[in-house]
Amino acid sequence: MLRCPPLDDTKKRRCEKIMSTFDEWMSSMAMQELVDLSGGKPNVLVSNDLPKKMKYLYEFANIWDFRKGKERWTISDESMDKTSQERIWRCAEKLGLRGVEIPQTKPDYIFVLGGARLSNLHRARMANKILKKFALSGKTVVALSAFRPLSVIEIPYISQYAPDAKTEYEALQMAMRETFNIDVLNEKITKRENDNLTSACCTFSDDQRENKFYLFAAPSSAPNERRANTLDTYHFCFDMMDIPKGSSILIVTSDIYVQFQLARFLPLAIEKEVYAYFLGTQSIVGENNAPAPAKTYLQEIKATIDAIYDVGKTFRLFDYDNH
Repeated sequence: MLRCPPLDDTKKRRCEKIMSTFDEWMSSMAMQELVDLSGGKPNVLVSNDLPKKMKYLYEFANIWDFRKGKERWTISDESMDKTSQERIWRCAEKLGLRGVEIPQTKPDYIFVLGGARLSNLHRARMANKILKKFALSGKTVVALSAFRPLSVIEIPYISQYAPDAKTEYEALQMAMRETFNIDVLNEKITKRENDNLTSACCTFSDDQRENKFYLFAAPSSAPNERRANTLDTYHFCFDMMDIPKGSSILIVTSDIYVQFQLARFLPLAIEKEVYAYFLGTQSIVGENNAPAPAKTYLQEIKATIDAIYDVGKTFRLFDYDNH
């Protein structure tokens, strides 16, 4: 699975290690099996030509775009046979999209990413678990969200902990208040005519260990095209917080998004000279601990490949046009 390179290397060496871990991930037997299962050419993935491999996977992975502009939770496995589902779940686990891995080191900062349905509550509780596991005091916990309107399908889940919430921001705020037993001290919402540009900064009271708590909602960097994405959220957080170089940041999300969100964060980790590691809560559907639809895992693998491709361009290490 993907990793953030350690801080004791030069910037150049950290970039090289990132590309090496990308290569291993894309060349893995699990990725070859998925490409073969979907009618692709797994032999391309054993090539020593990393740009060629990246470009092939980037283009091939369009076959795994099941969202078509809709939300992730609308994806279903209708018409997919059980054997194929199980193969995809198994490969997804090997690629780091399933399974919870508790860190063994103490973070300087904890980021809690906003999400859909019960994700806000599960992620806040996982962050609290980490605080208690390491008996952390005087740390900073930052919740990151956006003013995404809640959909009808989310309401039965959201109402369990934030019955009055209308947006993801409001739902995450309630999850933070309930989980850490904290209150809102200051809140500034900057509204814009284009809702995609609306942002917010919220400060909470400290807990008994005097940990600091914040909640930010980022504006979009492309407001006429979309709401704020993961990268917008990360950049906004660094703009708002004075995070020193050399800091270690634990980012709490859901396990299915760990690889994608890490890939998106890596250029920022290099730029800001920080170390990041991700912790995913278990992705479940309903009350029976059933895994998310297999197609959802393929969708997030596609998203990770897209992120890897963009990182390759960001580092300017490859000329894709000649491959």
